[in-house]
Amino acid sequence: MNKIIYLCGLLFIQILVLGNPKIDTVFGQYDHSTSKNRLSQQLSIPHSIAFDNNGQLYIVDTGNNKIRTVLPSEEVITVVGSNYQGDKEGAPLYSELKLPTDIIFNSDNEMIIADTYNHKIKKLTKDKKIITIAGTGKNGFNGDKSAISSELSFPKKVKIYENEIYFVDSGNHRVRKINKSGDIETVIGGGSHYIESDMKMGINEAKLYYPTAIEFYGKHLYIADKNGTMIHKVFLKTTKNILHIAGNGKVNQNIPFKISKNPKDTHIGSVQSIFIEQKTGEIYFVSSTHNSILKYKVGEIDLFAGSGNYEAFYKIGPPEKSGFHYLTDFIIKDGVAYIADKRNNYIREIKNNIVSIYVGMWQTKDDLSTLFYPNAITSDTKNFYISDALNYRIIQVDSQFENPQIVAGVGVQGEFDGYDEKLAKDVPLNFISAISYCGEQLFLADYFGNRVWRVENLLLNRVKEVIVFNPSDLICSGGELHILADRESEVIIFNPKTLQTRKIDVGLEYHPKKIEVFKDKIWFIDSEKIGIYQYSNGKTELLSNKIKNPIELAYVESKNSLYISDLEESKIFSLSLTEKLEITHIVGDGRKGFNKHKGEPTEISIYEPQNIFYQRDNVYITDTINNLIRVIPLTDTIIGKKRSVEKSTSGCSFNFVGGSNNSILTLILLLIALFLLKIGFKSEKN
Repeated sequence: MNKIIYLCGLLFIQILVLGNPKIDTVFGQYDHSTSKNRLSQQLSIPHSIAFDNNGQLYIVDTGNNKIRTVLPSEEVITVVGSNYQGDKEGAPLYSELKLPTDIIFNSDNEMIIADTYNHKIKKLTKDKKIITIAGTGKNGFNGDKSAISSELSFPKKVKIYENEIYFVDSGNHRVRKINKSGDIETVIGGGSHYIESDMKMGINEAKLYYPTAIEFYGKHLYIADKNGTMIHKVFLKTTKNILHIAGNGKVNQNIPFKISKNPKDTHIGSVQSIFIEQKTGEIYFVSSTHNSILKYKVGEIDLFAGSGNYEAFYKIGPPEKSGFHYLTDFIIKDGVAYIADKRNNYIREIKNNIVSIYVGMWQTKDDLSTLFYPNAITSDTKNFYISDALNYRIIQVDSQFENPQIVAGVGVQGEFDGYDEKLAKDVPLNFISAISYCGEQLFLADYFGNRVWRVENLLLNRVKEVIVFNPSDLICSGGELHILADRESEVIIFNPKTLQTRKIDVGLEYHPKKIEVFKDKIWFIDSEKIGIYQYSNGKTELLSNKIKNPIELAYVESKNSLYISDLEESKIFSLSLTEKLEITHIVGDGRKGFNKHKGEPTEISIYEPQNIFYQRDNVYITDTINNLIRVIPLTDTIIGKKRSVEKSTSGCSFNFVGGSNNSILTLILLLIALFLLKIGFKSEKN
C-alpha cells in the first residue's frame, strides 16, 4: 500500500510536468493490428484478390496501401506495406505503396504489384524485398524502352503470359508488357482508330480508351476497353486482329441494367475485371456500374451474381439476389467464387450457391465506434455531429465525445426522393459532403443528389428554397447558412428563420471549392488557381498561393488566422491575417498514414484532413482516411474526451481533464503530489 501511494505521487508529478499532448484523438478507431481473424479484419476499399502458386489467398487492401493474406489458420496478416502511403522499397513491412490495385504471382511465386498511384510496377522478390521493375514514378508516356526508364500512367491489371508481365497502362490508353529482356513493349493501343461494334482491325491500328482489365485464354487476349464498357478479343498468335464481342460502349452510368439477346447490345457498364475459367472457357465480367457479375459465352450473356441494380447494403443469400457496392474483382478457386466488394469493404464468397462474407468486419447498425471516411464535423451548444460519410450516417456525440447515437441515415447509400418528413435515422443517405448546425437545425449537403437537407425535430426535410448543384460546403455565420456549389462563383445565403435566400458572387473567374465566413468576410480555396482568396465589400483578393494543394480552411478567431489543410503535403498550416500574411506549419509530419494518437502536432501523421472546425477554443480535425477525429486545444481546458492516464501496474490511475498550466490548480495538485510522496517515502523508510 505504501509503495502504491509513493508511485501515485510520482505519477501525479509526471502528469503535471509533462501536461497533456497538444493534439489528441477524441473519437474513432484506427485499426493497425498486424493479425486478426478474417471476420474481424477492417479492410479499406479492397480492389482485387489473387491466389499464389500454393493456393493461398491475397488481398489488395487499396485504401490501407497494403497487401494482406489469409493464413490457413484464418488469420489475416499484412505482407506488404506499412502504416504510410508513399513510394518506398526494401523490407516488405517497411515499404510504402500508393493505392495499389492489383497483384499476380509469377512462376517463382514472386508477387507482382500494380502500384497504381506511384505509376510503377513492383515486385516482392524471393529474398523478401520490394523493388521497382517498371516505371519511373512520373505520370506520363515517353515511349517503349527499358522498363525502369519508361513512364507509366495509372497501371492497373497485371497478368503473366508466357513468362512475360502484361499490364493495363490505363492513363496511356494501352496494354503493355515487360518482355524477357526487361524492356517495355506496347501490345495494343496508340493506334489511329477506336474499335467499334462489328469492326475488325489489326492490333497495330487499334486505339483504346481507358482500358480497365485484361485476361488470357489460350492464344487470345481479352480487354475491357472504353472505360470498361466494351470487351474485345485479340487474336495474339494468328491474325493479330481485334474483335469487339460484348458491351455497347455507352459510358453513361445512369442507364438501367438490362440483358440484351446480343451481348454487343448489352450495357455492361464499367468492367473492372475479367475472369476466365481455364478448364471450361467460361468468361465472367465484373461490372462496377451494375454491381453485378456477368457470365458470357459466344453469342450469349447472362447475370451470374448481383441484382443488376445499385445496392450498397449487405445481403446474404443466393447470388442473383445479393446486394453489392462497386465490385472490382472475381475469382473461382476449387469451386468457390471470391469477390472484391470494394465499397462494402468485404471479400465475399459464393459457396454452395450462397453469398457470404469471407474477409471483412460487418458493421451492425448499433456499432458506432468505427468511422469510415469522416469528412465533416459541427456542433450546437451541447453536442457534436460527425458526418460518417461512407457509412452513410450522421453521428451525434456529447461534449465529451461520448454516448454516440445516429441522428440521420440508416447506414446504407440511397436517394432521398420521396423521403420528405421521414424520421431522419430511417432514411438512406447519399454522400454527405458537408454539415452545419445553424438556427437550431442541422443541415446536410447532399453532393450527388444536388440538395441541401435539414434535420429538425428528428425529421428529415429538403430545403426547398435552395436550388444548388453539387453543394460542397456549408458554413453557418450570423445565424445564416452559407452554401457553396462546387466550382461555382456564387455563394447562396439561406436564412433558416425567414426562409429567404440571396446570393453573393465572388467573381466569375473564380472557382471556389471550400469556403469560410466570418462577419463581412468570405475566404475560399480556388480549385483552379490553387490559392487562398478573400472576398469583402464586393472585392476579391489573393491572400496566398504558397500552399500546394489546399482542400479545407477554417477561421480561428482567437488566433486571427486561417487554418488550411494541404492534401499534397499532408499538413495543416496557419495563415495569419495580418499585413505579413505569415504561413506557419502547425500540424502533420508530412507522411500520409498513422503513427500515434497523441503528441506534438507536427510529429503526428495525418491522412487527408477533409474538415477543420473551430469551436469552444479548440480546433477539431477530421483525419479522414485514418477514420479519426482529432483535437488541438488552444486554451487550458479541452472540451472533448477526457484525457486519462492508463491504469498502471501499481493500481493507481487518474482522469485529468484539460492542461496543466492553470497556476492555482497546478500549485494545489503539486502540493498533493508532494504530500503523497512524503507519506510513501516515510512509510517505506520505516
